Amino acid sequence: MNTAAATQPTQRLFFACWPSPEFARALAEIGASLAGDRARVIAPADIHLTLAFAGNCTAAQRDCLIAAADRYRGAPFDLAITRLGWWARPRVVWAAPAETPAALHMLAETMAAALDACALALDDRPYQPHLTLIRGAATAPDLDSHGSWIWNVTRFGLYESAPQRSGTRYRCLADWPIAPATA
Repeated sequence: MNTAAATQPTQRLFFACWPSPEFARALAEIGASLAGDRARVIAPADIHLTLAFAGNCTAAQRDCLIAAADRYRGAPFDLAITRLGWWARPRVVWAAPAETPAALHMLAETMAAALDACALALDDRPYQPHLTLIRGAATAPDLDSHGSWIWNVTRFGLYESAPQRSGTRYRCLADWPIAPATA
C-alpha cells in the first residue's frame, strides 16, 4: 500500500445538475408542505440531481474527473419531474421523473465511466435519478399529486460535499454546458 497516497488530503466529490433557483424553491416548498416533526427540509440552494458519486478523491483524481468532464458532448434535455416518493432507508422524500430521458442516461453513464477511468469505485446500484426534498422522514408522508414540472437541463458540474454541523454544504468546483459537439 502506498502510505503517501493514503495520507493525501481528499475532497468528497460528485457530478450533478443543479436546478434553477425558481424550480428549486418550488421543490423546497413541496418538501416543507410534506415534512413532519424532526424531518429536515432540504434548502432550495442544496437541491440537486446527482449524476455520479465519486466519494473521497485526491487532487489528482479531481483533476482527472475535470479532464473527463471537459470532453463530454451531448444535447441539453427536458426532464419531466412527475413523481414524489419515499425511501424508508435512508428516510428521504424525493421528486423524480417517471421516465428517464436517454440524454440523462448518457450523461450519467459518461460520468460513471469517468469515475472508473480515474480509479474511483463505481456504485453498483442502478441509476435512479431523483432530487432529495426531505431527510429524516420517519414515515412516508402523503404523496398525493403535487403537480409536475419540466426542467430544461443545460449544465452539469463537479461538486464538493462538505459536512458541517448545520448540514452538508456543496461547492461547485467546475461546471460545463451540455452542448453537442461542433463540426
